[in-house]
Amino acid sequence: IGIVEELIRVRDKVYKHGITSVDTRQAAITRELRTRAVIDCNKLAMSELSFSNFENCKQYLSRAISMLDGSDSAKSDPLRSLIHNNLACCYRRQGMLEYALKHLNAAVKIGMSSPHVKNMSVTYMNMCAIYAETEDHIRALECAQNAVFHCQEGIVEASASGKEALLEKMYFLAIAFHNMA
Repeated sequence: IGIVEELIRVRDKVYKHGITSVDTRQAAITRELRTRAVIDCNKLAMSELSFSNFENCKQYLSRAISMLDGSDSAKSDPLRSLIHNNLACCYRRQGMLEYALKHLNAAVKIGMSSPHVKNMSVTYMNMCAIYAETEDHIRALECAQNAVFHCQEGIVEASASGKEALLEKMYFLAIAFHNMA
């Protein structure tokens, strides 16, 4: 991950100094490396979270955000939405519900502005859980309803992707309906 971060920093410095002769193939490779590194940081962060290593989790997610900051679609990148979801999970596990909601709201904002975000149902289920935990049942119900909507939307899209993707979406739909109840 460190090598990829350095490559991205060098590329960004080149662009900042007005050198634009970097060809499209190199730019595509940089985007792919950045994406892989961000995904790896997210995986490592969630692994750390599973062992309650909250600070390590947040450090990996911070690295992932910093890698996205220099990208062309920095503010609407679906990976940024995923990072905010994961940060929310970390803060929720620490009992810092206000911070968790802040990150979930950021994920929703990104999701509403980008058709490429595919985890909106999970975001709303996470919000539902926090609102239920704080006994704000009206907001929890609204979030559960939004989760159901996005799950149903995902089922329509997943039906063309194959049985495994469809089963996963149906699993999330069942959870969303359970949360609504």
